[in-house]
Amino acid sequence: MYTFGKFESNIPDNIEQIKINEDSLNICNLLVIVGFANSKSEAKRMIIGNGVRIDGRLVNDYNEIIDLKESKVIQFGENRFI
Repeated sequence: MYTFGKFESNIPDNIEQIKINEDSLNICNLLVIVGFANSKSEAKRMIIGNGVRIDGRLVNDYNEIIDLKESKVIQFGENRFI
């Protein structure tokens, strides 16, 4: 079990790692690039439905820009991590 601030999650120990050659990306574009969504519209629906977390923090703004200079744990739905 990992703790991110006040959030606890059962993040698997063997999650896949992906290197992205960008300093920052829109969250919807990021979800499409890592393969969690087939389109930005699908990514937007998952964000609106509270289905996306970055480092344990719930993402609720589909226009959010994610800083990728440091490693991030992205959770899509209940069981998909990267």
